[in-house]
Amino acid sequence: MVLIFFVLSLIQNEIPLKANEEFECKLNLSFKSRDSAGQPDVNYVETVAERDKRLSGSPLPYLKLKLKFLVLKPEEVRMQALSGGSLLRGKKIEVGEEIDLDLGFTNDIKDGIIPQEYTVLLLSKDRKSISRITISFTKEGDYLVNGVKRGRI
Repeated sequence: MVLIFFVLSLIQNEIPLKANEEFECKLNLSFKSRDSAGQPDVNYVETVAERDKRLSGSPLPYLKLKLKFLVLKPEEVRMQALSGGSLLRGKKIEVGEEIDLDLGFTNDIKDGIIPQEYTVLLLSKDRKSISRITISFTKEGDYLVNGVKRGRI
């Protein structure tokens, strides 16, 4: 697993960043209740406050990301969104198309329970990486695209 992250980080350093004026990246915050189904009933490492937070039925801020490609190079025909080293979404793309990425609860992102870094790779027809977009969140909730702070969640 560590080897995969190392290889991905080497590959990502060689792939150029997509210019900021060639895409739009918008946050879509909504409120959603946690689904307690599928979560373990007993977790010996969590505190009472963490358990109450996990089982609370009150709506919490939920984050989705809308990515729109304004300009694509002729060879950029596919995209792959990677999260924590695994594929989140992959599909063919066109200019003006909006891609929705479901990221999860903002508290989980800030706490590092779910990945805080995402990479969108733009690929050629033969799946060679042409350019990339990096999206990351800090523990304080800062939202960065290609290393530039764009706001806070």
